[in-house]
Amino acid sequence: MTALLFAARPAPPSPQNLNAIERGIFEAINRVRRQHGRAPLIWNDRLAAEARRHSRSMAEHWFFSHTDPARGALAARLNEDKIPWRACAENIFQESGYEDPVKAAVDGWMRSPGHRSNILNQSMTETGVGAAFRGSELFVTQEFLRPPERQLPGPERR
Repeated sequence: MTALLFAARPAPPSPQNLNAIERGIFEAINRVRRQHGRAPLIWNDRLAAEARRHSRSMAEHWFFSHTDPARGALAARLNEDKIPWRACAENIFQESGYEDPVKAAVDGWMRSPGHRSNILNQSMTETGVGAAFRGSELFVTQEFLRPPERQLPGPERR
């Protein structure tokens, strides 16, 4: 009798898979930041929505770039979405075969000096992660943000 062995196939793309990937990356990045003595990032829903839009745009229009041909670079996209920021940065990732996309994305970013710098940047305090599929291709965007300094009320002037 011959046994047939089948390789485990990754789960098919679904909103639940995307949410798990997004949250998994968020948690993994915060573990890395803690390991390097950095404060964890705070999840920002509006930033995550922008990251999802960028990932979906890359998947739908088949490009891999920090600059969306229609919406521009991150700063322009944040301004268009009326997301206030003082500093911003972005990591993007593309993969097919996504056996462990969270590990693949985080490990790949940590091996890249520019991406690693974004992850460990102490001035960044908020993040959002968005993912999208095109067939078996996974696109991931992580946005980093430092919001504008809050204006504290000063003493009344007469």
